[in-house]
Amino acid sequence: MCGYSQSTLMLIYYTSVKQETPRHVHFWVEIWCRNMFVTHTLQKIKCTFDRADYLQVLENRMFRNVTAELRLSSHTLFVETGRHRQIPRQDRKYILCNIDDVEDEYHVILICPFYNNIRITHIPSLFKCVQLLNETSKPVLVKLSSFCLKAFKLKGEHLNV
Repeated sequence: MCGYSQSTLMLIYYTSVKQETPRHVHFWVEIWCRNMFVTHTLQKIKCTFDRADYLQVLENRMFRNVTAELRLSSHTLFVETGRHRQIPRQDRKYILCNIDDVEDEYHVILICPFYNNIRITHIPSLFKCVQLLNETSKPVLVKLSSFCLKAFKLKGEHLNV
């Protein structure tokens, strides 16, 4: 999580923003604060109700879309598709590699041997997953987005999707 409890986020919001913004924004912030803890990835990277930097940094629409999908868990990784089918998280294993691990963002971006050839040229080795998803540097975001597009395409080709 981002380090703040839901009640703390609500308090921060109500004391700093409530007086200055339109009523409909208050409604959506309240819903966002209540539901932000649902998405496993987003709860680790998003602590504020504002526009994410990557939306302004990435001019390429495909790069913005794939980054948004990754951050919002709106992708086809088994960690999400398995959740939709009520498969327990520990059973959402990745079938294209020999590591007995859940197919989630961390697995695909940083450790899956199936993507090693793409990863070597796209993902800086010193980054952690959350750090990459929070990155604001354009070169790093472009490489991450490009990696994701290539990885998802490669997965689709191997699974005949």
